[in-house]
Amino acid sequence: MKEITSTPTRAKKFRKAISSAKKVPIARKYTPQEALALFVEGNFTKGQWELLQGGRKEIYPCYSLLQKAKKECYPAEDSIKVTETSFEVELQALLDHTALRLLQYLKEVIETLSELEKQHLTLIFDF
Repeated sequence: MKEITSTPTRAKKFRKAISSAKKVPIARKYTPQEALALFVEGNFTKGQWELLQGGRKEIYPCYSLLQKAKKECYPAEDSIKVTETSFEVELQALLDHTALRLLQYLKEVIETLSELEKQHLTLIFDF
């Protein structure tokens, strides 16, 4: 208190410093999809992620949400057939899932299109 009242302008400087500190942007929380990308790109282990997340829960989602986000990256389970020697996915289910994921990823771009442009979107695949 003594410091603030030592000069006539000191209180104003303190008030300005406090108000500017309140304006510091708070880091926003990663979405599970963004966190999954970070997890994969960073080559994290489950233990490393939990250690990182434990220190900053307000930014990083828990590991179980990453697992759910990863499951969303695959086509429906009923379109997948796994045996001891092979792994098969129905082509139409894979194409549908890929198109859906692209539309989700490009949502902001799609919203800027006119109805006519949306009706004439074409997805071209090459194998």
